[in-house]
Amino acid sequence: MRLRNWLDHFKFRGYGLPVMQNGKPVIPEAESGLHASGHACGPDLLEIVRTIRPQKLIPVHSQQPGFYKEKLEGSGIEVILPAEGVPIGL
Repeated sequence: MRLRNWLDHFKFRGYGLPVMQNGKPVIPEAESGLHASGHACGPDLLEIVRTIRPQKLIPVHSQQPGFYKEKLEGSGIEVILPAEGVPIGL
């Protein structure tokens, strides 16, 4: 409810956030299913990687880690795709 308090303080209207009903947090029916991510889009992430120019890139929080392998091929940045239970030597 901390977010709700800040939004109320600055007189912002939150959408898709729980409101208290009968002592329980409930998302209003008309706002159910709304979602906004704080993540950057693919092209922006690639720009960041190309600007930083790491020797190795290990995408660990990605739904499509192969995206980086494909897009960074020939860039000199080694893309290491992690596999569960397989150690990565640095």
